[in-house]
Amino acid sequence: MKLVYDGAVAESVLIRSGKRIELHVCELDEELFVLVMLVGRDDSMPTSINSQGPYHDKNQAKAALSAIRWALTVDGYDGEKRTSIWSLHARREARENQHRRSLYVVDTSFVPLGVPPEDE
Repeated sequence: MKLVYDGAVAESVLIRSGKRIELHVCELDEELFVLVMLVGRDDSMPTSINSQGPYHDKNQAKAALSAIRWALTVDGYDGEKRTSIWSLHARREARENQHRRSLYVVDTSFVPLGVPPEDE
C-alpha cells in the first residue's frame, strides 16, 4: 500500500451516499496545529467532531490530512473539489482544544531528582 501526501491541502471535503466528511488543519498557537474531522449528513450540521494532534509543524498536519483523505477515497468517498460548509465548527473545535490545553499547562523543564548536589 502506498500513501500519497498532498502538502498543499489544508482542508478537504469528501462525500459518499449523502454522508459528508470535512477535514481541516487549524492553527492552535504559533507553532501548533490540529487536524479536525467533522462528519454528518450532507444537508445538515455535523453530528460528530473529532480532533487529532497537536502537530508541531503545519506540514505534519497536512500529511495526516492527506493520508486520511487518501484512505477515505480508497474506501469510496468522492474527493472532488467542494466548498467547505462546516469551517466555523472546525474553528470552534480548535478553540476548545486550545482552551483545554491552556487549563493543563505542562512544565517540561528538566529537574533531576535523587541526584545529590555537587559539593564545592
